[in-house]
Amino acid sequence: MSFHPILFLYELLEKIIIFLFSPRRPSEVKQNGPHVAIIGTGLTGVSAAAHCVGHGCTVTMFEARSEESVGGIWARVNQTSGLQIHSIMYRFHPAVSFKEGYPKQKEIVSQIRAVWKDYNLDKCTRFDTKVKSVRRMGRQWIVNENYEEMFDGIVAAVGTCGDPKMPKMEGMDKFEGKVVHSSQLDGVDVEGKNIAIIGGGASAIEALEYVAAKGAKKSNILSRVKLLFLPRLRKRMMRLLIITYSPTNGLYLVILWLTCCSRSTSLGTKFIFRGSPSDSSVCFSTVI
Repeated sequence: MSFHPILFLYELLEKIIIFLFSPRRPSEVKQNGPHVAIIGTGLTGVSAAAHCVGHGCTVTMFEARSEESVGGIWARVNQTSGLQIHSIMYRFHPAVSFKEGYPKQKEIVSQIRAVWKDYNLDKCTRFDTKVKSVRRMGRQWIVNENYEEMFDGIVAAVGTCGDPKMPKMEGMDKFEGKVVHSSQLDGVDVEGKNIAIIGGGASAIEALEYVAAKGAKKSNILSRVKLLFLPRLRKRMMRLLIITYSPTNGLYLVILWLTCCSRSTSLGTKFIFRGSPSDSSVCFSTVI
């Protein structure tokens, strides 16, 4: 790829920001600050714990699941799952630097776990420990009624996504095909089959990409509202657009419009609004 001075300056600035704003490592700061309990080892919990450690706090992390759950919801979704927004807008920690504009699950989890290990959070994480109660006593906090351990602060980073929940829909028991939740796509055989995707959010788009890549015969999206799909821009192009965009020149909108006109975004999919999956052999539910 040819050298671009603006992109070079941006990437240099990115490295400077990482150097200046990343919290100090445990070896660089004395851990004599407040004792903070972090509930959850997902993206938010790991980021919050790293910042606490960087400011000299003593941290204890609680995770209800095993070590494989470090990464939160990203550790439990499909391998084909990825960002539906550009990674520039997903910098959850100053030291994070994604290689792809729209990274997949594996790269996102690796970035979260890299921060987790870099700040020695693996040494202060208690796995298989579900937090059932948090009680305040004076100016301190007690977790799980353990009065022998007091905390000066609590960070609840339990997230908003839990275990998959399959919605109940009228006529679902009469459907003769296979019904799959959108978070359980790995290994599902869709080749040569008719697919119905119920829902129109990010999970629906992920399911649509999956069935298109796995050779489905036909796919229908059943959505309550009309959808607009825009093609993803590569990381270097997105950086260039962010650098050069201003409200007066409209360069970003022009390039985005030209990109949309030059690429197909439907993936051969029929969009049915308020429709029925009666002619489908596999039904993906993306409704939470």
